[in-house]
Amino acid sequence: MLVLVPVFLGLGAGVVSGYWAPMSPEELLKNSHLIVVGELTESDVEGAFGVIRVDEILKGDPIESVTLGGRSALVHSATVTYRVGQKGLWFLRRAPGATNPVYRADNPQRFESDAGKIAGWKERLHPAHGRSAR
Repeated sequence: MLVLVPVFLGLGAGVVSGYWAPMSPEELLKNSHLIVVGELTESDVEGAFGVIRVDEILKGDPIESVTLGGRSALVHSATVTYRVGQKGLWFLRRAPGATNPVYRADNPQRFESDAGKIAGWKERLHPAHGRSAR
């Protein structure tokens, strides 16, 4: 959930600053239509659209790449942007009203690059993941 907090400076000049209310792990899982490990391989200049090459799918249908998009090109303090080359775990939600499969990673919690945390999420989503069967 996005919460914008107005901060007023001077005589009538206003600045809007934003922050993200943290999601619980359960909320993040419930509100993610697709969870993948992959790398952002393409992005436009404004960061409004991009492509993630999918290396592993933890939740969702088989897919080789994911299109990110659907946010406004207007950038504000609560805008989340990513750089080409970022690799990690992506918690994606479908962009509402998109005719093609377009996803959003519009909260800082929707991307994780820490290897230890990624391993923890993989274990949580697939308990036998990475372990040999007995």
